[in-house]
Amino acid sequence: MILFTVLKAQDDLVLVKLKNGQNVKGTIVQGGGPSDYYVRIKKRNKELVDIYMKDIKHIYRGTGSLTIQISNEKGDPVDAVIIVQDLDSRNAESVELQDTSYDDFPIGKYRITVEKKGYNSESKRMKVLLGEEYYLAFELTPDEKYFKPVETIVKPIEERSVEYSAPSKTLKKITAVSSLIFGISGAYFEYSASKNYDNYKNAKIDAASYREKVELADDMKLKLFISSGVLMGATGYFHLKEKKIEKDQLNQQIN
Repeated sequence: MILFTVLKAQDDLVLVKLKNGQNVKGTIVQGGGPSDYYVRIKKRNKELVDIYMKDIKHIYRGTGSLTIQISNEKGDPVDAVIIVQDLDSRNAESVELQDTSYDDFPIGKYRITVEKKGYNSESKRMKVLLGEEYYLAFELTPDEKYFKPVETIVKPIEERSVEYSAPSKTLKKITAVSSLIFGISGAYFEYSASKNYDNYKNAKIDAASYREKVELADDMKLKLFISSGVLMGATGYFHLKEKKIEKDQLNQQIN
């Protein structure tokens, strides 16, 4: 709950909201605490009313409830500073709110201002009555000095002569030979894995050693076959690119 240095004159007056929708206004004579089973209210006509705490929704002790929502023009929530000014106090004292929702907001007249760097601030006046619920929505608009439009200059593309660069034949040979070497190496490790697996199944001793050799050979075989496939694909790509460039150069000469 917000603390103000100037107390409201009606702080002893309470409004009890019941779960069945009825309200009882008066002063508390007895009970009403967190550990009490009931609260005794003295109404303005001097009548005493006893109410069980389990039937009470909320007891407003010189307060109402307030909920504040702040968003931008797109409807997205904005984390802004909330300043509340007590217009009933002599010097119109101001405090910064730490939350956006209060079940017990002191009754009185206020000016509530929301501020956020990069946005225009917005203020609203309100009067909080005993036991009433209030909802304030603020929509902040961007401050133009923080959100200036960016000018984009599009320049025409200069025409340039088409230059062709064929892949190096040496590079294509290297990828082809490397692919072959990796493929042969992979086949060797495939043979090694198969041989060590047979030894593993028939071994009476050192079975763990044979198993480790099988796993190592399988791992190397997989890596080598993958590398061989990648290099073979690169070789094919270089070959196709070379043929396409030769075709384009021929068409350019004809035209």
